[in-house]
Amino acid sequence: MPTIPSISVMSGRGRLRSNSFDSHNMHYPLLGGDGRISKDRRRFVVLAFFDFMLVMLLWFICTVSKGGDIPDAFMDEINIFSEKFMRESLFDVVLIVALRMIVLMVCYGALRFTTWIPVAITTGFSSCYLLIKVIFFFSHKPSLGLPQYLIVLASFIVAWVELWFMPFRVLPRERHAQEMATEVTSVVSSRQNSIHRPVIPFSDDEFRSALEFSSSEEEENASSSSVAAKKKGSKASYVKAACTAQERTTRMLSTAVTWRALRPHEPIVRQSDAGAFYVRSTFPVTAKELWEAVWVRNLEWNDQVLDAKEVLRVDDRTCLFYSVSAPAMRGYIASRDFLDVRRVDAEPELGEYSGYFMSVDSHLLPPNTNKKIVRGSNGPSIMRVYPASEDGSSATLEWIMQTDLKGGLPKRVVQGNMLTFFVNNMTRLRAYLAR
Repeated sequence: MPTIPSISVMSGRGRLRSNSFDSHNMHYPLLGGDGRISKDRRRFVVLAFFDFMLVMLLWFICTVSKGGDIPDAFMDEINIFSEKFMRESLFDVVLIVALRMIVLMVCYGALRFTTWIPVAITTGFSSCYLLIKVIFFFSHKPSLGLPQYLIVLASFIVAWVELWFMPFRVLPRERHAQEMATEVTSVVSSRQNSIHRPVIPFSDDEFRSALEFSSSEEEENASSSSVAAKKKGSKASYVKAACTAQERTTRMLSTAVTWRALRPHEPIVRQSDAGAFYVRSTFPVTAKELWEAVWVRNLEWNDQVLDAKEVLRVDDRTCLFYSVSAPAMRGYIASRDFLDVRRVDAEPELGEYSGYFMSVDSHLLPPNTNKKIVRGSNGPSIMRVYPASEDGSSATLEWIMQTDLKGGLPKRVVQGNMLTFFVNNMTRLRAYLAR
């Protein structure tokens, strides 16, 4: 069983969870912060413009296909004062679609209305007018080409698609994002007794102490070649990497509620645009029991890990850790090994534990020359455990994972199997805790 760095209590430190949901750092892309509209609302505006361009193109084709003198044909089409305009021309359909596009763009793009009434009015008005147009236009023309029918059908269908899209997709998703923002803000305000601390808690003395830990061999290499020293690493570089992982994962946790949901129910799995995964699950055990299972006794239940060991103790909360994963996808993905720096922060009196980790380069364990094991790379990641109930009888695990398996594997293939990996992982952990 691998030796894990001991857990030390940081006195005077506020709750990590409250820090992770710092409202000043929150950004909600679904709400379109920083003066931008949401992604779904932008799609709606593009749909309205596409509707106009499609009808305009079909009308142009209809007019050109009439034959004869093309300029005269266009003049006949746009002459709205002609007695035969309703029976001979489809230009009024183009005008109706253009008017609908302008109204929708102004209401939902510029003014950003949060009601579906404007799109309901435009759809209703367009539908009524198109029904009247069908009576006047098609009753006098028994044989017409396909473009004439497509103009009316396209305008009618897209109008009703717009009516569905705004009230049933755009507005509900924006309200949901706003509710999440309000919920996160309330979490922050409810923890007024928490003491905020900087993400990197080291003093100058502590950092100098880490530098003194460097071996004489590393110091000689650093003096001869700064590039080689950076690649091989030192204890100071490991401490810096651990602090980087802590800083970045704290920021990611504050925005994880807005990531794309891959699995909305237990266990919850989300994915960011950058490819990071967020997993959250609640277990009927105490926070300490859950923490020891996921961080200390991981090899006892996780059959995805073949071997793990501590390579170097950096300080009482930080270590260099080596692990080997099992082959995946029936051997399509070979075993990967990882060399990570791991750091533990804990507040046992609050039942809160956090473990940060990310991959580093080190001369202590260079990549294996055996091609059967590929050196993978973990980006800034975290496992966080905290009580889920007031009596402490249940606990929640939050897990942010970033990994690059290397080896030229297709990213879509790997990411497509990550959801199954996380669900199976949580299932095994739950079965282990239920023993």
